[in-house]
Parts: sequence; structure tokens; C-alpha cells
Amino acid sequence: MLNYQLWRAFGPTSWPIWLVVLGMIALLLPRSRRALRLPMSLGTMLVLMLALTPMGVWLIRPLEDRFPIPDLRAARLRTPVNDIIVLTGPEQTSFSARSGRGEYGEGAERVIEGAALAHQFPAANLWIVGGVRDPHFPRYDWQWTLDTWSRLGVHANGIGATADTWHNAWGVKRAGIGGRPLLVTSAWHMPRAIAAFRAAGINPIAYPVDFQTGPRRGRFADWHLEPASNLDRSDVALHEWVGLVYYYASGRIGEFWPHQR
Repeated sequence: MLNYQLWRAFGPTSWPIWLVVLGMIALLLPRSRRALRLPMSLGTMLVLMLALTPMGVWLIRPLEDRFPIPDLRAARLRTPVNDIIVLTGPEQTSFSARSGRGEYGEGAERVIEGAALAHQFPAANLWIVGGVRDPHFPRYDWQWTLDTWSRLGVHANGIGATADTWHNAWGVKRAGIGGRPLLVTSAWHMPRAIAAFRAAGINPIAYPVDFQTGPRRGRFADWHLEPASNLDRSDVALHEWVGLVYYYASGRIGEFWPHQR
């Protein structure tokens, strides 16, 4: 997907590299130094802020707090769970092509919890929804997860040709899935996913996984001198906030900040 490739190339985790590039240009082309002084100064301050402060935690926590983990024993969930929908994301398709089995990165909890829920609700249909692959290899992300679940003895169904969250929702709609399915995705991704599914006419029950922040423990508990981790968390959070703004501004979703129903 072009949007993911552009974000990897120009998102916050790449900013230190681009600052080095600008610095080299300034050294090799002295006449450019004055023009580059402001963007280099602002870029450096922004990178330091994201890397040395808990900015990533502060940005991602509201996303993760929006939909709590449901109590599956609660009265409102006593009706049968007919469908469990898991969104792809952690699959490493090129690594999987090398090993011949599903390889996963961050967010593998989606796959793990999907299998666990299938055992908890054996009468429910388990679905994996996606549509991304490495262009050099023929298999898609959702196909690798189907293989993984099959090896674990879990029967599931796949919905492909849905390369982003909005298409995921409409792919589920076209498959005829209605009611209130369980929706499994990363906690920080849940608000946009819920908004997209509601726009498609489906009101799922949020089942967030893959949390990137811990419980609130006090004013200074979020401060850790881990520049790489802080920058990576900020990258995830900013990507999701930008995605929410884009979906809402483009009319893909009708709620920018969906409420629990």
C-alpha cells in the first residue's frame, strides 16, 4: 500500500535520517545553510521532544482508552456470539514466504486472541480480514493467518481484497456479516475501526488487544529514557491520529471520535 510506504519513508521514525541528510546538504552546499537552518532546528526539536518525553504515550493512551476490554460474561453479551472478526496487521508476508509458515511482528496478539476466542465461542464463525502482500510473493496476509490457525486446529474463514480499515469494514458487510460481531484489532486502532464498521452499517463489540501503554500510575511513571521506543510509539500514535482525520475529512466515517454503544 502506497500510504504505508510513504509513512515508513517520511514518518517520525525516519526524521533523524532526514535530519542527517539535510545536515550533509548544508555541509556540501554552504549556500543552502541559511535556508536549511529553520527546518533543521524545528525538526531537531521535534525529534528530541518525541524521543525524550512520553509524548507517544500521551498521544496513544486516549486511543487505547476509548473502548475498554469487554466482560464477555456480562448480561449484554449473553446472546450468542455468532462472528469473531480479526483484522490483519502483524503478518510479515515476506518473512512468511521464506519460512513457509506465518511470521508475525508487533500486534501478533490479534492472531493469538482470535484463536483463543474461537475456543471460547466454538459455535462462532472466526474471520480474518485483510488484503496486503509483498508484491514479490503471491500469498496475502490473511492467508498466512488462516494457515497459522489451521495448524493450531482452529477453523476460520478469510475475507480478502480489503487493503485498509475502510475496505475491511465493507468487505465484512459484503460477506453478509451483521448483528454485533466481536471485532479484534489493536487497542490504538480500535476507534477508527469501530467508526469504519459503523459507517458500513455494522455495530461490532470492540475487543481491543496489543496495548502499547500500561495503566496510569502517576504523573512521572510514563517517563523513560528509551529514545527509540518513545519515537516508535509516537510514530504509531501520529499515524493513527492522521488516519482518523483523513477518514473523517474524506467522508469515509461519520464519527471522528466514536462512543461506546
